[in-house]
Amino acid sequence: MSKKFYWTTKIFQSTNNPFSVLLFRLGVFSECECDFRQLGVVKLTKRDIESGLFPALLSISPHKLNINWKVAKLLVDQKDKEVINIKPLNLKIMNVALSSFFETFVEEPYHVPSTDKDKIVIDIGGNVGDTALYFANKGYRVYSFEPIPEVYQVALKNIKLNSHLADKITFVNKAVNSKEGRAKISYQGLNKGGESSILIKADNALEVNTITLKRILKQYEIEDPYLLKMDCEGCEYKIIKEQDLQMFNKIILEYHTFLIKKPPETIIEKLKNEDFKIEKRMDNRFLGISILHFSKK
Repeated sequence: MSKKFYWTTKIFQSTNNPFSVLLFRLGVFSECECDFRQLGVVKLTKRDIESGLFPALLSISPHKLNINWKVAKLLVDQKDKEVINIKPLNLKIMNVALSSFFETFVEEPYHVPSTDKDKIVIDIGGNVGDTALYFANKGYRVYSFEPIPEVYQVALKNIKLNSHLADKITFVNKAVNSKEGRAKISYQGLNKGGESSILIKADNALEVNTITLKRILKQYEIEDPYLLKMDCEGCEYKIIKEQDLQMFNKIILEYHTFLIKKPPETIIEKLKNEDFKIEKRMDNRFLGISILHFSKK
């Protein structure tokens, strides 16, 4: 299936005016009143395509389960405001890399139950603070790691906007890797969703500081971590293959087959040998991404 065919299919699945939306996506129109089947009419511009919001909206087709439509509606209704207020969740966020918040709070790929026990989450791939705020809002103590300085600064602003959660979050400007030191990392820019990867070679690569999982646990005196969350555009493979993760009760990760060139089964087997069982698996074979949830047997 080609990329064009994939997104064309999504347009016809998700909208009531697919031909207008398709022409907008192809660049014929610079803006479009896209009539989404669950969200209603959303006025979008080219900026919303570039930022990743448009494909994020298409990804939540009507037949998909466990979508927080109320939050989705609030995000799109305020998409042109500088600060977005998500009142049902008692959260405020900067309108930067909105597609990341859309994924985390609408699709909820990292869903966990709320807790009042201050359980610890190690969040590898902190991005603009979306996952740190997600876990903290559910009662967890979060240590989050984001390597890109520009993205890191946006995350700090988002955390500051939510002062009631700030004491639950330690946000660190480092990449988590299998070795400590420095590493080159590609970066697409905040207007492209803020994605970055150590595995992609790019002319605009940045050199960043790296830290290992073992060092994190020692430096922050974490003796009983509960959850390891990973969305680090490929670094998850080396971390899982080369480090002992038996101290965690749960692991949730986004696995990037298109970057690693190995199927998820490679690490599933390794984690099974460390007494983990797979609880949930969501594959997008076209995009080459899997969301995997593991827990101790």
